[in-house]
Amino acid sequence: MLLQANEISLSYGERCILDKASFCASEGEFVGIYGPSGCGKSTLNRLLCGLHPPRTGEVLLDGALLVSEKQPYDRARGLAIQPVYQQPYSSLDFNQRIGRGLRELIRYHGFASGRKETEKLCDQVLEQVGLERDILRHRPHQI
Repeated sequence: MLLQANEISLSYGERCILDKASFCASEGEFVGIYGPSGCGKSTLNRLLCGLHPPRTGEVLLDGALLVSEKQPYDRARGLAIQPVYQQPYSSLDFNQRIGRGLRELIRYHGFASGRKETEKLCDQVLEQVGLERDILRHRPHQI
């Protein structure tokens, strides 16, 4: 399993949001979480991205512990999982070209050293998601 949650629970004060929720996603599989407002979708997202520790249970990434009630979130491992927000303006700077933002993230997280390696990684990322290189010249509202 690429991503696995085992009986995770989380509460805000006395209000239980997730109660022993479990799921798994294999590599290459798309998983959608849907439901009415307030059912725990965003809470699950925050938990998987390390913004909240679970009250109970554990989350595994590639078979290794990412977070549990006893172990804090492994930020280095957590870089492999990121949320994709419904509204692009929540994630992307409206005034910044896509390429500049991508390069900035690569530098910030230390995924590449130097310009040549950064450009190679940009090309790999674009290939993985099936986008052409010219998208790097566009701003979020243009894509």
